[in-house]
Amino acid sequence: MKILKNKVRDGNCFLYSFDLDQCYHPKSYPAGFLILYTIARCDSIPVDGILFDRWGDIHDGGVRETYSRGLFTKKFPSFEKFCSRINDTDAGPWQVKLDDGTSISGETDSVVTVFAENDTVHFARLFAGIEDDTYAFHEYPESLVQYLQKKEKITLRSSVQILEHISSRPDIYREFCHCVQSGEYVAADIPVKVEGYTAWQLVSEAGLHPVGAYSTLVDLASDPQRTNELVKNGFVRK
Repeated sequence: MKILKNKVRDGNCFLYSFDLDQCYHPKSYPAGFLILYTIARCDSIPVDGILFDRWGDIHDGGVRETYSRGLFTKKFPSFEKFCSRINDTDAGPWQVKLDDGTSISGETDSVVTVFAENDTVHFARLFAGIEDDTYAFHEYPESLVQYLQKKEKITLRSSVQILEHISSRPDIYREFCHCVQSGEYVAADIPVKVEGYTAWQLVSEAGLHPVGAYSTLVDLASDPQRTNELVKNGFVRK
């Protein structure tokens, strides 16, 4: 997360601005949609109302939709349901109002702006938590995420980031998924080989953890010179 403005006096309010650039970025929808949805569903934030604008055509102008938290939760029980209601071609600015008069606003990108009447809330800490919370709305099989969290003791955020990385190479991702679903790390019958390495070779010969081995296969494909050097020198470790 980047702090763009921090507790800047603006009339009777304090202005804050953050770029939640480390939030989860859905493949199919803008980051701003997920940030809004995450804030609206966060129990620790005292949300009073949720507003978002939808642009109409030049004849009817725009439409502002307003929801209480309860109505928002009932109408949009999932992020996918929310995104089916709006899209990035007609979505305008959004705003979340809190019980104490604070307003949080944004658009489709990852920047949020806060106007607060007092300076008692640590907004940088709050939005760092929101960044982490966005990863709960990932688009990967829950079984894979649960495996990484429970079996490998990896945080939710890191688990999703690992899957994002490995899935950038579909052939490697398929083998990794099969490996996890089978419940054991064994050499594949016809393993994916990159720069002369298979995942099993990286485990047995280079001493990598299996999760790291599949991540390293992706690195070998995208940056072979640097990754080869790291593997050969023994610097790649879980």
